[in-house]
Amino acid sequence: MHKLQTSTSEEEIYQLIKSAGLTTFSISEIHRLYKEAGVSGSQNEKSSRQFVYRNTAKLEKAGRIVRVPKKQGKAVVYTFSAEADKINSDSQFVAMLNEQLDRLRIEFLTTLGEAEFLKSLINCESSWQATIDKSYRKTQEQSTKLLGKIKAAESLLQSCMDEAICV
Repeated sequence: MHKLQTSTSEEEIYQLIKSAGLTTFSISEIHRLYKEAGVSGSQNEKSSRQFVYRNTAKLEKAGRIVRVPKKQGKAVVYTFSAEADKINSDSQFVAMLNEQLDRLRIEFLTTLGEAEFLKSLINCESSWQATIDKSYRKTQEQSTKLLGKIKAAESLLQSCMDEAICV
């Protein structure tokens, strides 16, 4: 599977079409949406139409949209490719995985700090040493489990990137 990448201009056009809820669309419809959204700014009609056409062609080349076979004399009509939808869901999965990874890392660092503090209390020789030792072992086990979860999440994320299924 090849990795699909788009520039911000292409992504802007793609999101514009998606937000309109269109399943099939032509260059003219995309251009109308582009003008209605007020994105074209100071561009004249010709420049904005060229912008839309070029970025639509790039989206097609990247595999995010595909041409619908046309009937004689009809304008070129496009639709979203199934691969683009899969990439979008893969991107959402990667975002969720990154959030989980960040949360796990914070929790891991907190647990390590707690274990370090308990270790320093154990060295103070107090009557609470048995209780502190029990808490210390529990905290160490927890940090070991968290480290395993972090390694698993990082490995999964790396596999995803290596297979180029995520953008």
